[in-house]
Amino acid sequence: MTLISCESNKVKTEFIEIQDGIARFDIINNSNLDIENITFEIRYFDNSNNLLLADTVAYRISDKSNLNDKSFLQANEKTFIVQRVPDNCDKANIKILTVSNIE
Repeated sequence: MTLISCESNKVKTEFIEIQDGIARFDIINNSNLDIENITFEIRYFDNSNNLLLADTVAYRISDKSNLNDKSFLQANEKTFIVQRVPDNCDKANIKILTVSNIE
């Protein structure tokens, strides 16, 4: 299993594993600011390192949420995301494109 990570503005991403057609990525916020929304580029590869799919995904708390806290990820916290992978996918990498902090 290959681990590929990217770091941007004290926010770290890490590919963890693919299991049962689902890729898991850890997101670590090492900053003192809560993240309101975040956008990633995820690339999926086969065992010969051929690109199968490049996808852009965004995460945020819905404006219609009844939660008082509108952050996707609080300061100095960690979470994970999962994404379904294409057929024959053996590894993936993730890169942060944008991060919006709550001010």
